Amino acid sequence: MSQCKEFGKEYEAVDPKNLGIKKRITLCHKDGQWIVVLKRKSRVLQKDAKELVEAMKGKRVTIYIDAPLCSKAKKLFEDAGWRVNALM
Repeated sequence: MSQCKEFGKEYEAVDPKNLGIKKRITLCHKDGQWIVVLKRKSRVLQKDAKELVEAMKGKRVTIYIDAPLCSKAKKLFEDAGWRVNALM
């Protein structure tokens, strides 16, 4: 959970299980802004995107992804108002 400090501000790490998310992700929070860091080898599919969007409904979210991203999943994130970035 130390990845939250990589974003330059003092973001607080949040356990994904508290929001009902089972996937291996890192959640960071500060002043209403949420950062989701998703690192995996397999492709991020529309099913994964729906689960995340539903769990984070009504929150301002920026997602950093280090995995191949399905075009439908990317559209779903963007339609929900999320900012989608590649993690390098």
